[in-house]
This record gives sequence, C-alpha cells and structure tokens, in this order.
Amino acid sequence: MEAFYRANLSKEIPSSHEYGDKHWRHAKKVHLMADKFSEFARMTKFGTTAQEACSVNPKRRNLSAFHIRYQSWLEKNGFAGFSVSYSGVRALPDYPELGACPEAIVQIDNKVRFVAIFSDVSSGLKSKDMGTVEEGVEEGVRLPVYRKRNGDLALGWDCEYYYEADGLLRAFPEAECCHFVLLGPKMGNNDGDDDDDIRIISIERQDKYPIKYNVDDVYNKLRKIYFGAVLPEMAHSRKNAGHPFRSKLLPDEQIQRVVGVLGL
Repeated sequence: MEAFYRANLSKEIPSSHEYGDKHWRHAKKVHLMADKFSEFARMTKFGTTAQEACSVNPKRRNLSAFHIRYQSWLEKNGFAGFSVSYSGVRALPDYPELGACPEAIVQIDNKVRFVAIFSDVSSGLKSKDMGTVEEGVEEGVRLPVYRKRNGDLALGWDCEYYYEADGLLRAFPEAECCHFVLLGPKMGNNDGDDDDDIRIISIERQDKYPIKYNVDDVYNKLRKIYFGAVLPEMAHSRKNAGHPFRSKLLPDEQIQRVVGVLGL
C-alpha cells in the first residue's frame, strides 16, 4: 500500500490535465472525491466502499445545458470577463488522499472566483411536467432545499451538499464561495423569460457542520476509510482476484502504521 500511495498520491497532480483526459481519470480514481464525502462520512458498512470510491464514470467534455444556463445567470447578474468551464481534479492541501472536482468553475482574471454544484429539480419531482424551479420546490419530495420565512431558498443544514461544498472550497481556497445551482426540469420556456429555471444558493466556508457532525471528526473518518478500505483495494484488488470486497476496515493499528510510514 505504501508503494502504491507514493507512486500515485505523493506527487502533485499534473497541472496540464484537463477534464476527462487520462490524467483526470487517474487522479479521480486514486482520490476519495468530495461528491462522496457525505456518503462515506455516514457509512457504517464497507462492503462496496472501495468499488464505489474507485469508479470513474466517463463524462462528455462539451459544456452541458446546465453550464450554459449558469453562464447566462452570471451575465444577467452583472458578472463580466468571466469564463465557465469544467475543472481538473485538485487534492485537498491538508488531506492529499481526498480530491475535489467541481461540476463547474468560474474564473475571472485567470483566478477561480466560484466553484459550482449542479442539481436538477426533476430528480425529486413526483410529476415531471413542472415548469420552474419554484414549482419544483413546492412539488419536490427529495430536494435538499427549503423556503425560509423571507421567501428565499436555502439548503437544509443536514444536507449532503454541505460536505461536498466544503471539500470543494478546501481544494480551491481562492474561491469566494460555492454556488449550489438549482435548475428546473424545463430548461427555460417559450415566453422569453429564462430566469425562472435557475436559482443559486451560495454556500460559504463552514467552520462547523450541524452540531452532530464535527468537521474534524468527518475528515478524520474520511481519512480512516481511505486508508482502511479504499487504498487497500486499489493496491491489492480483491475484485480483480475474484474475492468479495472487504466487509470491514483494516484494524486501527494497521491504518496508523501506514499513515505513520507515509509521514502523514
């Protein structure tokens, strides 16, 4: 495991790698990525941990309809001289085994201003014919947002996206905040008003999670899962050898030995 770690994670991710290329795919495979932080932080069973952590789904490299709508929103809200693009993988400075890859980054003057997470309202709808985000929020059954007394939308405190956003902001310390981009099931309508299909919720850096989720505890658990289940599978794959996945983490003393040897 030590040799695998040093060969794959003890050096910087190539700065030239782009979204979807071989370096991106490899970097995403060997890191535990921020979009899985919530799932893994709450996990108590580890039968498929390594399989899920090491999977990399191929994605298209052209900007999606989500990116185009987000770009339009930025323009309408007074931002100028910006670019919206996919991102490469970045490791978290304090946790090099953990990585982050925003669904979009916004750069102004060649500096990352915002990182973004996209969420499709239609994924939580009971009926698929809703026309706007507002209608979707009222109808939605699985959306992580709620309406505050002043009418604004907000993320629930006990929400998986807070973990992901925190990981993104740790990996991109120059970013002001993370935009949670909520898009309606209909990408615009025919009356010329496109503003009703997108809402932006700004997620600031978190000094703490909800009271039952201590930030340090979450990251320590993620590190423990990485070294106790993910790294062993990558270094000595039970799947490739035809064996079932590990049903539990490596013993604490073995994890500490590996971490100690690596000087982490």
